[in-house]
Amino acid sequence: MSKGRRVYVTGGSGLIGKAIVQKFKESKYNVTNIDMSKDADIVADLNMEFFKSDEFDQLFENLNDDDVWINSLYPPSWEEHLIAFHTLSSYAAMSMAESGGGCLINLSSIYAIRGTYPYLYSDGDEIKEPSLEYCMVKGAINSLTRAIATRYGMKNVRANTIISGGVNDNHETRDINFYDQYICRVPLERMAEPEEIAQAALFIAENKYFTGQELVVDGGYSSW
Repeated sequence: MSKGRRVYVTGGSGLIGKAIVQKFKESKYNVTNIDMSKDADIVADLNMEFFKSDEFDQLFENLNDDDVWINSLYPPSWEEHLIAFHTLSSYAAMSMAESGGGCLINLSSIYAIRGTYPYLYSDGDEIKEPSLEYCMVKGAINSLTRAIATRYGMKNVRANTIISGGVNDNHETRDINFYDQYICRVPLERMAEPEEIAQAALFIAENKYFTGQELVVDGGYSSW
């Protein structure tokens, strides 16, 4: 099923993005990592200057009807975060609509659908409580993705969001207070591994009747 299909991953050198790239490669997809890291297939700083350049337009020139576009980037400010997801998602969707269809997947956060829990965070940990702007942006990503699904569904464009709970990044050694408090609120009593988020992306890519949804992968965190 996946032979010859192409996957484009923005932020493919990050914690989750790297796992997504690896998962799709293992499944025999042709993967392009678009990231500012020097190990990316396309090295690009996905900011306003790049979005106005010819190189940006070239990203979407060859999208085919069976391609997958995954946004897993993590811009430094909330303004850049909002603009980047809107710009990349909109252009990918329009290009897919013109080429006969495709699949858009946006990475979001549990804080798009749940409020922050301040008691998870303390001054002794590196990880800090997410800002209100962060929560706002993640909620906006969900809304944008649903709107793309309904607007371009008739053009065979599918659009979905993965809402991720906490993902393991050695928190048990560097953010012990946060880690202990967090897993107490998760029925499975652990954080997600990056590969488990990547598996959700693969499921969405391969299920052609799945669109307009928010796939929550949080170990049950939001079930309380």
